Amino acid sequence: MSHQSPNLHDLFVFSAQTGLHLLVVKQPNKMASWMVSTNIKIVLPFLFIALLLTMSIIHADRLESFNQGKPILIRNGLVVDEFNEHPNTDVLIVDGRILQVGQNLPMMQDVYIIDATGHIVIPGAIDPHCHISMPFMSTVTADDWQSASLAGLAGGTLTIFDFILPIDHSLTAGVEQWKKRVQEQGTLIDYSFHVAVTGIFGPKNPHPRNQTLCTLCEMYQITEDEGITSFKFFLAYKNALMIRDDDFLLGLQQCSQLGALALVHAENGDAVDKGIHDALAENCFAPKCHLRSRPSILEAEATNRAAILAQFADAALYVVHVQSKAAVEAISRVRHTYKRVVGEAVVSGFTLDERWLDTDDFDEASKYVMSPPFHLLDVDGVAIKEALAGEDSLQTIGTDHATFTKRQKRCVNELLNDCSQDKPQSFNRIPNGVNGIEERVAMTYDKLVHTKMISLSQFVRLISTNSAKLFGIYPQKGSLATGSDADVVIFDPNRKWTIDQAKQNIHPEVSNVFHGMHVQGKVLTSISRGEVLYENESFAPGVARLKSMTSSQKALFSRGKFIGREPFSSELYRDLARFKNNGEVYVDENGLLHIGKRIKHDEL
Repeated sequence: MSHQSPNLHDLFVFSAQTGLHLLVVKQPNKMASWMVSTNIKIVLPFLFIALLLTMSIIHADRLESFNQGKPILIRNGLVVDEFNEHPNTDVLIVDGRILQVGQNLPMMQDVYIIDATGHIVIPGAIDPHCHISMPFMSTVTADDWQSASLAGLAGGTLTIFDFILPIDHSLTAGVEQWKKRVQEQGTLIDYSFHVAVTGIFGPKNPHPRNQTLCTLCEMYQITEDEGITSFKFFLAYKNALMIRDDDFLLGLQQCSQLGALALVHAENGDAVDKGIHDALAENCFAPKCHLRSRPSILEAEATNRAAILAQFADAALYVVHVQSKAAVEAISRVRHTYKRVVGEAVVSGFTLDERWLDTDDFDEASKYVMSPPFHLLDVDGVAIKEALAGEDSLQTIGTDHATFTKRQKRCVNELLNDCSQDKPQSFNRIPNGVNGIEERVAMTYDKLVHTKMISLSQFVRLISTNSAKLFGIYPQKGSLATGSDADVVIFDPNRKWTIDQAKQNIHPEVSNVFHGMHVQGKVLTSISRGEVLYENESFAPGVARLKSMTSSQKALFSRGKFIGREPFSSELYRDLARFKNNGEVYVDENGLLHIGKRIKHDEL
């Protein structure tokens, strides 16, 4: 058999675009086959040289932040932490951490200087609620980890919490798949996870296809071994993600034992299911019928039920995406007697209005479909902003970032739904979700700080510090204290701008729900663990080139780190007696996992 010798160009192209990727993702068989089919003696020298050159280029790009790994001195900014405002203050960053904060800090040799005069310097924002590349409603969310992290950098969000869905109810299988997905796609910013629990299986309720599956055991394993200490329960999405109340109660009890934070999507799934069927029976198919099927009273009922069950189980509860005045009031009532229940606002809840769905333009209306839906700006939006200003019932601002393209919103599955340009899918098939990672920080400043509803320190707590404390990553994140990760954002409070979908960093085909809005205040610079990746509204050269790369190439540039957490690290467990593992881990006849005895903090 004769072999045709490849030319020099082909060898270098293969090495740069294929060879290194095969090595990275551990597919040596494919590479070996290619080498044999050409001529291994001819290939190896060129391949070795090309790989060295390619790796040196990639290594340079990884370090090609604006500061090139040098220490950073931020000068003369208004430094704002969770407690105070510090005018004319400097921040010194060395080796990816905050080294010193103070006025007139001495100059170091070979330091990268950023002049923050007239600007605000704050900890990197944390988004506690995102859905990246998540399978949902017969499709997958449009943003991958690269586009989400680019949007995060441009929007000042430097840590995100993503949600893991179980695989056939197995939590550990879901964790493995999500970890693999992040590795394959790569991310530029740091991240952590919440894990969804969709049913409790074990001795009393065996899984039909996996008799050995023990959900409570998996919860224990994940908190102990994976550094994930928050679990989400859906009271909505019947016949999909929804959990029964008895299983929900078991999950809450287990979270209490494990020192894990329980999260809940609070809508009455049975009633919503009835609302959907009633609307369809009356030929109500348009996006606005989504609102009719799940009114705010169903969110309030489920919020109240979840909070009371958490109190009964002595568990800490975090109510995600609170969207209505009635749900805010439900949390507030419970907090009079039980403080371990708090709520999360999302930026859509106090910037968008349900009346915008009342249009015959399907594409315009469908982009606003999410669950729970946002409601009236002058009623529910005001109640949410007032609750955020009070920092009691609502203590964080997330996004519930779950994006879908216009085509996905119009027709998830053309064959299944028989939808077309003239006949789009009915409201109950529209994938639920909106964007927000890139806009959240600026929109929060505009709607709450600029209007003088909250102080700058409250701003920092709501977009960063409170999430860090609630989810157990403070003071590594959410802080400008000495030793904290150098996640720092420089913000221009005087910059006026208009959100433009054509300039967004999320998936370009996603219809931006904030498009055209005029905003006061903008992120200028984002520093992630001591690397200036976004400065003066421009990405660092190494980051900017990612947009023109293939997905496999982008993964090689991943620099984001997983942030693990410890059990009982949430601030909500601060005064709660905890369980100590005495070696006797077992599942009782009711399916509840026992890990030891409960003891007081001062006995530890």
